[in-house]
Amino acid sequence: MAGKENPIGRHLLLSTISFAICFALWGLVGALGPIFRETYGLSGTQAALLVVVPVLLGSLARIPIGMLTDRFGARLVFTALMTFVAFSALLVPQVTTYSGLLATAFLIGIAGSSFAVGAHNIFLANLAIPKSPSFEGLFCLKIARRAAHFFQLQFQRHQAGRERGRH
Repeated sequence: MAGKENPIGRHLLLSTISFAICFALWGLVGALGPIFRETYGLSGTQAALLVVVPVLLGSLARIPIGMLTDRFGARLVFTALMTFVAFSALLVPQVTTYSGLLATAFLIGIAGSSFAVGAHNIFLANLAIPKSPSFEGLFCLKIARRAAHFFQLQFQRHQAGRERGRH
């Protein structure tokens, strides 16, 4: 049995890597927000909308993506999702307008729904081998990302308030 491969472990590893790639791409719009703001001369509201669009879509798309995962399986849904997200990411460098940037942010937002597929895989792995360690901790990174974003916004508001007080 030493040469026998664990298909659940391989499946979990591949789904975790896929999720990490989708998650990184999903957060990319927010991370590049200051660069987009400077390049396109965006107002604070426009920059905020640019960051909010993928976050909202990713959150809302989890329900239909989860339903598709239950119906067609995680392998097929993750493959389709990653193909769609890769195509969306390839569009970003081609964009020259704010409206085009919003449209690509909308398309990239679907990457945020990868959490539903990844959580589905964790659930199935825990059913199949309940005593084995899983990669659930990796999916908790989204909570850390949200907390970091919240504190970054609070810091920026505080700094803006201090700068207004100096003038």
